[in-house]
Amino acid sequence: MIRNSARPDTFVWKKKEEKRRRGEIQPEEEDERLRRWELRQELERAKRRRMLREQGKVLDDKANSQSGSKPSKEGDEEWELLEEIFHAEQNLKKQETRLKEGRPQLVDLLAQNWRLDLDPKFVLLSPPYVLLEKLPVERLNSLREELEEEKGFAIALATPTAKSRRRKTPLDSLPFSLSEYWSDILSVLDLVKVRKEQDSTQEQVSKNSSDSFQVIKEACAFLEEKTVEELEEMKLAIQKQLNEGTAVDTEYWEFLLQNIDVFKSKFHLRMKHVQLLKQKISLVDKILASRENPNDIQCDVTSELSSSQLTKLKQSMEEAVRKLEESPNDPSLYHMDEVIVSQLKQLENTNVSNDSVDVGDVKKDEMLFERERAKGLEEDEEVFADEVDLKSNSISKVTPSEDKNSRPRKPKYFNRVLTGYEWNKYNQTHYDHDNPPPKTVQGYKFNIFYPNLANPSKAPTYTIEKTDNPDICIIRFSAGPPYQDIAFKIVNREWERSHRRGFKCCFERGVLHLWFTFKKYRYRR
Repeated sequence: MIRNSARPDTFVWKKKEEKRRRGEIQPEEEDERLRRWELRQELERAKRRRMLREQGKVLDDKANSQSGSKPSKEGDEEWELLEEIFHAEQNLKKQETRLKEGRPQLVDLLAQNWRLDLDPKFVLLSPPYVLLEKLPVERLNSLREELEEEKGFAIALATPTAKSRRRKTPLDSLPFSLSEYWSDILSVLDLVKVRKEQDSTQEQVSKNSSDSFQVIKEACAFLEEKTVEELEEMKLAIQKQLNEGTAVDTEYWEFLLQNIDVFKSKFHLRMKHVQLLKQKISLVDKILASRENPNDIQCDVTSELSSSQLTKLKQSMEEAVRKLEESPNDPSLYHMDEVIVSQLKQLENTNVSNDSVDVGDVKKDEMLFERERAKGLEEDEEVFADEVDLKSNSISKVTPSEDKNSRPRKPKYFNRVLTGYEWNKYNQTHYDHDNPPPKTVQGYKFNIFYPNLANPSKAPTYTIEKTDNPDICIIRFSAGPPYQDIAFKIVNREWERSHRRGFKCCFERGVLHLWFTFKKYRYRR
């Protein structure tokens, strides 16, 4: 074919242009025809990619069957460990958030005890088992599950994989194992629970003596004053008596033998608490010294407390250490944290009334989220979660009676970003179907869940905010109490507002749907 240099580079269909000018061909029909053609091309490419994936999967399965399943199992174990570490790290962040917002749970206070925190509202002067002894049996039963979970998280955080992932934290400066700390609390919890059940039913351990219940209480008080070495010696002596048959009251001695290990755990827990208090006292000394001589002494930890408040806190901790070391059964130890205990009871009672609503709220959110996630992703869809951290994230003020049923929180969401190829002149020249151009964002599907709006008759709204980058903008969703605003970074392009092009904006059944695609600009001569 001989190229005529006088002809223009771009071919123009003159008869078609004449028909277009006469109105015989509508621009919308032409765009629709091009869209259908592009869709057919995309479907063909998707089929080819699916065939290639299936062929690759067959080859991978064949290779795995030949090499054996051991590497796969090792990989699964590694993923399970990483998942457990992730949940443990998230649990620590949740505890810090609840403490910072002034709504701690009991397990948060027990966990806060090993952190180097000098907030007087959360510094436990008495050992953790004092808090346990002030709880009813029903609360002890539910607390046990929480402590078991904390112990599992502690084991995960102690693995070399977890240590290599995190920066230096108070966890690394602990003078003991965190999992042992939770094990000791669990052992003491079982003892406290047994005592409370016996106190409530006045059940006698020995049927031969009417005073055996009182004798056991006195024996327990006696064991509490023993050290670990003395308890070990007593354990050997009791075992010897039972083996030789010289024990007079076997039920009594068997009870003591079963609980000696528990008292050892209680002793270990008391000593761990003393170590923590001494660490905090040393930290207070360091902060005070750095304030007196800022040029000579550097301290990495800061405190919002004044020097007089720190001195008062230090004196209280020193008094607690002295009592724990000299007389661990001092009755005054059980009254050193009365303020914390009273605040905790108020929070527990508040949480009981709120949890009946909050748990339902969480279930609704989770149900909507799982329902949307179960729909899966289309060929050219990806999960989208480019969330923006809003500096001033506030919701409308509500009265205490309204706020009683639900606390401010971010809504859950499951968003999708639509991607695809743009076959413009440049891409047609430099790419083909076997070597396609990079995918670009074609649109978004936002699904924000608001199942518990205080005013469900008022639909959530969205606004577009500019950024320093002209190619990026922020879309912000607002719904009102109890939900906070939430925002995402998106591509700054003009939207298609036609429902035929996939636009959807509605609020139904507690879900805000906002789906849109971007306009495509085509060059025409």
